[in-house]
Amino acid sequence: MPDLNAINLHLQERLEDEWREEVTAAEAAAWLSEAELLPDSGDGTSLCGLLRACRIAGQELRPNEEGGTWWVRRLAGSRDTNGTFRARNQIQRYLPINRSLFDPDWPIRHGRPEFLEALGKTVATFGYLEDILASACYSLAAGTERFGPEPTDIDEGHFRRWLGTMDRSLTDGMGALTRRLEEILKEDDRIPHCARTELIEQLNELRSWRNALCHGSWSFLNRDGSGGLNHYQKLDGIPSVFSPNVIAVDDLDDMRMRVADTCLRVAEIASVAGAGFSLAATLLRQHEPLNGESGSE
Repeated sequence: MPDLNAINLHLQERLEDEWREEVTAAEAAAWLSEAELLPDSGDGTSLCGLLRACRIAGQELRPNEEGGTWWVRRLAGSRDTNGTFRARNQIQRYLPINRSLFDPDWPIRHGRPEFLEALGKTVATFGYLEDILASACYSLAAGTERFGPEPTDIDEGHFRRWLGTMDRSLTDGMGALTRRLEEILKEDDRIPHCARTELIEQLNELRSWRNALCHGSWSFLNRDGSGGLNHYQKLDGIPSVFSPNVIAVDDLDDMRMRVADTCLRVAEIASVAGAGFSLAATLLRQHEPLNGESGSE
């Protein structure tokens, strides 16, 4: 990170020395490069990045729209001492936070490694569950659509509807995928009502945890291996505090095992409905050893 305070001071001092009201970003970038405060390739892109982030005092985009030109204005209204002093103070408005004081691991530097590892594994397992759901919807939707009496007799309307389902399954979240899977399974007499209902209920319960762990904020991370989770969820359209709000490593490990088990249950039930081959391939692909590792028979 460049020294933002030195950069801003240099620009304002140069403007004062030359008694100029403003300077273009391209010329200002050349000043900073000459002073060895900010390397520049000649097009001012390094300084423009700071301008876009609102990190330069006196910055202005004219016109204030895409394609406008960046300028840096002189903050001091006069050459008197008070004017210069006030200009120095105005720089602090653009640099309210000294980022160099922050730990590289901020804001989770107090979390114990085992807690952070368990959290990462759990979130990653939720991602895999969504992948399995999408694969199940993808495969089962092809079986529920009727393209024609013969494999080569494709009905254009059914085919386009199936393609639309495929496209949505690539970007849908866990909630939409769960609803889609429920719709598909309702149309299949091979899936008992109790099995379908239990699976959907489990997916909806896990979805609340997925949203909390992936989108909630950690108000504190204790040295005993627990963390305080802040998250709000909608219950009957009303925002409600997610509970529990203190999560331990054991809680994360238990949740990860539940999610992993649900991945297999989705694959099993979808296999009964006719998607066995495609989901088995998905599961086996995840079981393959990493490059350079030897798998066991």
